Amino acid sequence: MTFAALYLLWSALHELPNPNEITMELNSGESPLKGLRVLVVEDETLVAMLVEEYLTELGCVIAGSARRVPKALEIIDGSAIDAAVLDLNVAGEDVSPIVAKLVAKSVPFIFASGYGEKGLPANWASYQVLQKPFSAGDLQTALLSAVSARDATTA
Repeated sequence: MTFAALYLLWSALHELPNPNEITMELNSGESPLKGLRVLVVEDETLVAMLVEEYLTELGCVIAGSARRVPKALEIIDGSAIDAAVLDLNVAGEDVSPIVAKLVAKSVPFIFASGYGEKGLPANWASYQVLQKPFSAGDLQTALLSAVSARDATTA
């Protein structure tokens, strides 16, 4: 399925604006996210495919993609990961073990959720959350913010 088809499906389901109305500067110069190895944890296959397409367009490398928590933990243990995009509700499973591993490894991450910030537990309120549906530009901004925040604390 092409990106355009995925976007049209996503936008029809979530009332996103027409793609012609969205202005992004993805092709103007080199992406600041080029080469960033990103883990995607999302149980909805079409949403995962769209997020992966966005990340690829942004110059990222998909370090792994998981539809369930155990698979995500396996990828974190066995792969080089620079950042992650996590759904808050992964097939009804608690994502706390994923968050704990990412924090322990100082891997920046963002949440992507249909629940938005209201769905975040109080102890995760400091983490960035993208409200689904979101655009590639929203994803780029959120990832840059998460990576920059990590870089600022490790500098």
